[in-house]
Amino acid sequence: MMRGRFLIKARVLGFLLLLFFPQQKGQVSAESLPVIAMTEPMLSVECERGLSFGTLHVVRENSAGSISVPANSNAQGSVNGSGIMVHGDVHSARCVVTNVTTNQNAVLSLSAADGSTGAFLGGVLEGVYITNGAQRMPIKLELNRTTIESADVSDLIEVFIGGELFIAANEQGRGTFSGVFTLTVTD
Repeated sequence: MMRGRFLIKARVLGFLLLLFFPQQKGQVSAESLPVIAMTEPMLSVECERGLSFGTLHVVRENSAGSISVPANSNAQGSVNGSGIMVHGDVHSARCVVTNVTTNQNAVLSLSAADGSTGAFLGGVLEGVYITNGAQRMPIKLELNRTTIESADVSDLIEVFIGGELFIAANEQGRGTFSGVFTLTVTD
């Protein structure tokens, strides 16, 4: 199971304060000083489904390989290497971004939630792991998009996260491996 933490921010578009100064005659009361504040709905990112690689079976010793899950809505896992089988639910993560209001491109990025190092470049996060206690397995995560262009701004924007899980020869890890990663949207 993969869970995500997400950056949520609010932006006030403008604050307009109009002041009227009386001319030589007359007074201006407080009621005639209008204050106008314009706000927008808050940018929101919600992950509705985590990335799942299913249940992996290493059927031959010394088998090495990987399982890849593409970053799209109808992702099907594919196994690279022999001696590895996959069963169960395999799918990409699906996150929904709403209320993007940028006049420029909003930028998306991925990072490990635990603060571990990893390199995010060109929509791919590498150098991170999923764990089961002290055991760990390397993983590469990929976004289906790295920007939300101002022309694409709508009420609902889907972001899919796929990945590749690497299985080393003589992998001794058994059990449920998981990790928490952060999708950040900068508007």
